[in-house]
Amino acid sequence: MAKPLLFLTGFFGSGKTTLLRSLVVGLKKRNLTADVILNDFSNAELDAATLGEDAASIVPIAASCACCESLDELVSLCTAASESSSDVLLIELNGTADPLSLLEAFTLVESRLPFFPRIQVGLVDARHWVKRGDWNPLEIRQLETAGYWVLSHTDYVGQDRIDEVAGSVRSCARYAVRTSSKELLEALEGMVCAQHSKTIATDVFESLHAVGRTEDDPVHLLSHRFSGVQFPLPPRVRRHSVEALLTTLPDWVVRAKALVKLVEHPGSRWLFQRSGKDPLPPPLPVPNITKVSPSLVCIGACLAPDVIKEQIEEFFGEDVGRDGFYSMHSS
Repeated sequence: MAKPLLFLTGFFGSGKTTLLRSLVVGLKKRNLTADVILNDFSNAELDAATLGEDAASIVPIAASCACCESLDELVSLCTAASESSSDVLLIELNGTADPLSLLEAFTLVESRLPFFPRIQVGLVDARHWVKRGDWNPLEIRQLETAGYWVLSHTDYVGQDRIDEVAGSVRSCARYAVRTSSKELLEALEGMVCAQHSKTIATDVFESLHAVGRTEDDPVHLLSHRFSGVQFPLPPRVRRHSVEALLTTLPDWVVRAKALVKLVEHPGSRWLFQRSGKDPLPPPLPVPNITKVSPSLVCIGACLAPDVIKEQIEEFFGEDVGRDGFYSMHSS
């Protein structure tokens, strides 16, 4: 029997993984299970680790453009998920993925992917919507094919900005419906309980079939200009060292994630994140993970790995400190 498939799309830092965690935990509380596929640039395992044991399965895919670099792998994983005993499949695409091409590709192999309905939820960052310069067309594209959208980071802006963003979204995604984590959970539960009624989201589903191919689409090609690079980090570090490193990374690093073990909190690992120039959010605890080594992942359009490596060495040095962790160099 077909099960619901939900895509989460949105630019870097828009809150996709936060919403994903909320959905996975909420489904579990409703005695429903979800398979999760995470697409990220260099090490999707970092975000996968933060989901803990709430999902039925979590599979990371490291690729800058899932529809161009890892489509076969993604289709294989979705096929396996369609045969699992879970109730829902959730897919989070990376911050520069072009969902249009991916949805088209899924339509071409529809007979192999018995999911219904297929729903795209776009995350809209109230702080930065259409304030990304050259990347505005890509951010808009990520929402144009969405059936639903969630406005995130509203605590950082005023009501005038919220109204401005909502109006802008309605102009570029006329048929998308604003929703919330709670409403999505209720909808998913209803789909499962109604045995995936084909009356749900039919208009959105059918609208995806009417869009043409985009192999030479300049907006899609924007998604190919981003790249990711991963750097090993010391086995133990101090929190202020990690935060200082992330804060001083060059502006051309649009997204950074560091998985580390802290001297101050032995026994757990922590995921630190940075989006553009935004203030660093609190780190997330990542318990019970041994396969992912301490590392820093940086994503951007014009990365200079040597520069980032020099900064890592400036903060942590090349030798282990006397108490077993890399010391932060004063600057």
